[in-house]
Amino acid sequence: MNASFLLSSPAVIEGIGPARADALKASGIETIAAMFAAGARRVHQLLPRTGPRQVGSWFVAAQLLRVDDMTPNLAEALVDGGIRSVPQLAEAGLRTVELAVDRALDAGKMQEKPSLYNLAGLQRDAWRVRERGMLAGRILTPDGDPIAGAEVHVGRYKTVTDDQGRYAFHRLPAGEVQPIIEIPARVAGVVSSRRAIESGKLVGPITHKITLEAPPGFGRAVLNEADGHVVVNTANTLFRQTTLPLSDFPSGTYFLVRQVRDDGRVRLLSLYKLRVGRTVYIQRAWAAAAEVPVGTQVGNILQLDNGTLQAMSLTVPDVTSLKRERQAQTRAPRRRWRVTP
Repeated sequence: MNASFLLSSPAVIEGIGPARADALKASGIETIAAMFAAGARRVHQLLPRTGPRQVGSWFVAAQLLRVDDMTPNLAEALVDGGIRSVPQLAEAGLRTVELAVDRALDAGKMQEKPSLYNLAGLQRDAWRVRERGMLAGRILTPDGDPIAGAEVHVGRYKTVTDDQGRYAFHRLPAGEVQPIIEIPARVAGVVSSRRAIESGKLVGPITHKITLEAPPGFGRAVLNEADGHVVVNTANTLFRQTTLPLSDFPSGTYFLVRQVRDDGRVRLLSLYKLRVGRTVYIQRAWAAAAEVPVGTQVGNILQLDNGTLQAMSLTVPDVTSLKRERQAQTRAPRRRWRVTP
């Protein structure tokens, strides 16, 4: 996912301007995400010379920026024309949208009129995004220093933190999500708490404090998690590595043991590929010493059976053969047609 408007300064919203944005920044509201989190009442308190109706219009215009190709001046034109939400934009007649733009042109608030095709495109995207929600956060070290370049995965969506450690998603489907943070300096990903995403609402900004040091006991003798006999790389395939709680995997999942640490924790690689479009998710998990069979070593195959890991006397090719046999058994038989003379 590309950089989100939620990480932009409130100054991009028509009518706020640099001076008001500086006043908000002095109170810790540096981004649109922080503005959403603070709320209209707090922003009005910080900008006492601005009327509450104007502040409300800024918040509405900012919500419209969730729509692809929406510009701040176009958002202002729609708000002035009575279109004050993404669902309203989706459901409004095209002529209503065009009239709002025409009024903005007559008032000198816009310099160029978008084509009807572009306005219709905005409405189509408003339909797609109207039921979606937002998530924002910041990743810091325990000392409060920002961690730039960390990958944040939320389901099939991904973004990278900026130089202030900030990240944001503004088009997440409604439902429960669990962000996973991957930092190059760390061995394992960090699984965040589950969050409920609601239509049109922002969750966060959440603050994550993560140590950059490698976990104790990490050694050099660790197998490559994307070697050829597990996942075959192709030019048309993208790979993402995710770390999930063991409880998120279904019963019957096979794991390859990748690392046994000095403290007894075991790093596991799921031998099932999760493909979404061109992306293959390589799924990992950590298990405590008490959760794995006695004598577990790197290269062993374990199977999850109703929440319990069982030792299997199998190899990776054996597991591949078993999966193929199961797929063949569940595949619908071919119909054979007999031609009657």
